[in-house]
Amino acid sequence: MSKEPNQQKSLTFSKLVIDLLKTEDAGMHKHGFPRMLRQILKHNTPLEVVFRRGINQTLGFIPDAFKIDRERQEITLYEVEDWHRLTIQKLWLLVNLWWVLDDIGWTLHLIIVDRYAVSRKELDLGKWSYLVDRY
Repeated sequence: MSKEPNQQKSLTFSKLVIDLLKTEDAGMHKHGFPRMLRQILKHNTPLEVVFRRGINQTLGFIPDAFKIDRERQEITLYEVEDWHRLTIQKLWLLVNLWWVLDDIGWTLHLIIVDRYAVSRKELDLGKWSYLVDRY
């Protein structure tokens, strides 16, 4: 049975791709990243890291989807490039978050997924961190 036209308007490739990825990994989430990140940082981040890295800006970032593995101290973010590509501003926030997490012994991965979920590539934020810090 097909949906009414007004219900289809809110459907995007981004939403479909994230739902597809969630079928492959039940530990993936779409909502709650800032709250969960705050919890991790609250228990692990020295005050000087917060001031040095300007962490409040980073907390405003909301990925398309994410997975947190507390045991391995890893966060994996998923960004679906549907209509908008990753901007330099968003990349800067991610690099900043990469540094904050690196300072407390956590690892941050960023997976870029195309709009059809055919291509999934990890962007090496460590390499980008040195480029972004130069400007």
